[in-house]
Amino acid sequence: MGVKEYVQSEFDNVEAEIINANKDLFPGTITFDDFLWAFGVLRSRVFPELRGDKLALIPFADLINHNGDITSKESCWEIKGKGFLGRDTVFSLRTPTEVKSGEQIYVQYDLDKSNAELALDYGFTEANSSRDSYTLTLEISESDPFYEDKLDIAELNGMGETAYFDVVLGESLPPQMITYLRLLCLGGTDAFLLEALFRNKVWEHLELPVSRDNEESICQVIQNACKSALAAYHTTIEEASLLKKNAIHFHLICWLPPD
Repeated sequence: MGVKEYVQSEFDNVEAEIINANKDLFPGTITFDDFLWAFGVLRSRVFPELRGDKLALIPFADLINHNGDITSKESCWEIKGKGFLGRDTVFSLRTPTEVKSGEQIYVQYDLDKSNAELALDYGFTEANSSRDSYTLTLEISESDPFYEDKLDIAELNGMGETAYFDVVLGESLPPQMITYLRLLCLGGTDAFLLEALFRNKVWEHLELPVSRDNEESICQVIQNACKSALAAYHTTIEEASLLKKNAIHFHLICWLPPD
């Protein structure tokens, strides 16, 4: 499911369970475009830790710009009590770099986001190659005739029915990714490895090629995953490159007061 499809499903649920059920609170018409705008504002403006039950927007502070040169993992903000018995809540914003009077203030949005996530959430990407990653999602299908055995083996080795692997451009594949793929593709004459006799040793066997058929199945799974991911993009690589080249970024400059 793509992002827009996900937002559409969320809107359908909110419309049915909240908006339509509380017409006195929502007398006007709320369209999907309205909901999509609100969703985009939250994705791009909320601080990472202020999600879920702590969801909150901090006006003005959420307009501060990102700087990829900041690599500190320390939080750029904190919320603490102030005043009598700490009843007043104060939001403090700080930058981990030295700032001179008149200079723009920057923070690091999120060191762990890929360029795809930065583009989705904030509308920009970095030249940093370590950001050029894609999270590959693999899943043991419930329709697999060996589903129970494969799930048991995966769980015995710290994995699960679904596994996520970050594939980074120019770097080796995650070490357990190929092993998990071999498990997913086990079948035919290789299925004997799923027997209880091998249960505690099969993962070690899967760290090496099992058979030609198994390795070819792995390649087919990866090809299908890539085709599925690329099908969600409605522009060619050339068109996307042109959009990136012609992109205009607007920045809000935050100034320190002069000495």
